[in-house]
Amino acid sequence: MPDALTAKQVGDLAKQFTELATIVQGYQQANCNSMSSAEYKRIAFLICDLSDISNDLINKAVGIIIANAQKSVTDIEKATTQAKAAIGHLKDIQHTISLLTAVVGLGTAIMTGNVTAIIPSIANVIAQSQSQS
Repeated sequence: MPDALTAKQVGDLAKQFTELATIVQGYQQANCNSMSSAEYKRIAFLICDLSDISNDLINKAVGIIIANAQKSVTDIEKATTQAKAAIGHLKDIQHTISLLTAVVGLGTAIMTGNVTAIIPSIANVIAQSQSQS
């Protein structure tokens, strides 16, 4: 398994373990009359283990999201700091409008929670800040 899985990949794995636990539970119920008490209990424990693995994977996915969010917050702070510094030096109105449009785009991406738009928006603000100053 690769060292760095994305939150989505880990979430997908969690879903697989949950589905497997559900399938095994169905198998257990369909075959309960032909199982000994010990076999039934053993399968029940294995179902719990599969569910626990799924829950652990969900927790890992949340951890990845939080770690990525913290990096994004740092990047957002960097971008907005650069934008504030650039605005103080801008002479061209069109450059100012382009930079402000990029900052508004970043704010919109943050407010809507659109993670896939946040990273490019950060890059856009930084690029506009650097090209405008």
